[in-house]
Amino acid sequence: MNRFFDINSELAQQIVDSVKSVVSFDINFIDRKGIITASTNAERIGDFHESGYKTAESGVMGVVSTDDEYRGTKKGINYPIIYDGNVMGVIGITGEPTEVERYGFLITKISEVFIRENFQKVNSLDERRRTERLVFALIYNYADDIEPLAHELGFDLTGEYAVMLIKTDRAAQVQKRLELVSENRKKLICGYIFPDKIAVVVPNIYEKIVIRIIEKLNADKLNCGIGTKEKFDGLSESYRYAQLALGNAVKNNERITAFDDMTINIITESIDAKTKKKFSEHMLKGLTDEDIKLLAVYYDNSMSLKQTADELHIHKNTLQYRLEQIYRKTGFNPREFKDAVLSYMSIQL
Repeated sequence: MNRFFDINSELAQQIVDSVKSVVSFDINFIDRKGIITASTNAERIGDFHESGYKTAESGVMGVVSTDDEYRGTKKGINYPIIYDGNVMGVIGITGEPTEVERYGFLITKISEVFIRENFQKVNSLDERRRTERLVFALIYNYADDIEPLAHELGFDLTGEYAVMLIKTDRAAQVQKRLELVSENRKKLICGYIFPDKIAVVVPNIYEKIVIRIIEKLNADKLNCGIGTKEKFDGLSESYRYAQLALGNAVKNNERITAFDDMTINIITESIDAKTKKKFSEHMLKGLTDEDIKLLAVYYDNSMSLKQTADELHIHKNTLQYRLEQIYRKTGFNPREFKDAVLSYMSIQL
């Protein structure tokens, strides 16, 4: 960020008021154009101050020995306020130079503290905006913005990253917590997606750390989907897969689901709702809730008759009879691999 920024009138007045609280003389803040932008004497605000202008131009303290020695001046001393090698403005103290000169160091230091704190605040906000712009450029594939923003923020374009998509009822707090991690790790970026999601671009080497943090976050409603690992220019794909993983996490009430760990869910989560409904109705037509529950337990036990019968507390022969009845009702045999896959998918939908 360019450190040579203008001091607005609000900040200038804060500086003037703070200086006035420790000295008994009138104080002026003069911008680099020589205009008094803040003062303990409101009548002088907006006036041109020639000595202040000369001080801003030269960076050298200016002494005014008599009133109106320069245009728009009163006797006193004008001190340049220097930050990071640049003159940011001038602080002037009105009075006999021999009386006010002892305050020079104090009033310049007070001014510099205010300007440094303001710069840090502005710089932090600016970096956050650029960070969010980079997140959206990556996940929505705004190719022209990615490289310049990544270079500005110091990201390695050759490294591997993954998008984590978080859905939570405490988005602001979660984002703040992750941004604290970013300050320490330097290479973690977050972007808020209205109304309740946060997209996080995570370097591969920090993924496990971020997962542990998400697991420990204090939020009743929080789900996270993790996309595939990609280079910077492929993160729009990672975001798409993070969306699928998040949908699966919400559906199964899991805190974190990684796309790489998904199996048949990859297929089911990518099917539109209308198609899902039609397919499920076709496959499960005529089955009762008890039939569907039996199939779910049967598939969870890897189609083992013994394990399924034990879990359902029924005889193995009873289980075989009920599976046969399901076959008769639907035309799909849950004991045949091909039909079992279709039946399993219909339950997952």
